[in-house]
Amino acid sequence: TDGSTETANVDAFLGSPGSRMTDGQLSELFCTSAGGLLTKATADAILDAVWTLDHSETVAGLMSLLKVQGS
Repeated sequence: TDGSTETANVDAFLGSPGSRMTDGQLSELFCTSAGGLLTKATADAILDAVWTLDHSETVAGLMSLLKVQGS
């Protein structure tokens, strides 16, 4: 508490076009964010469906995983 200040500038923060996140980082962020809402098995199934979406003929499998249970 000597009254001094420090500043920093980040031109390309993580997740921006200049500092893209890896697939692993995105997966970890999804699992952390969904932790209180989804089981680990459901989160893993959603991630698998998303990461293989380009090989799927439809999005039906992914959509069924995203359906709110009980509705």
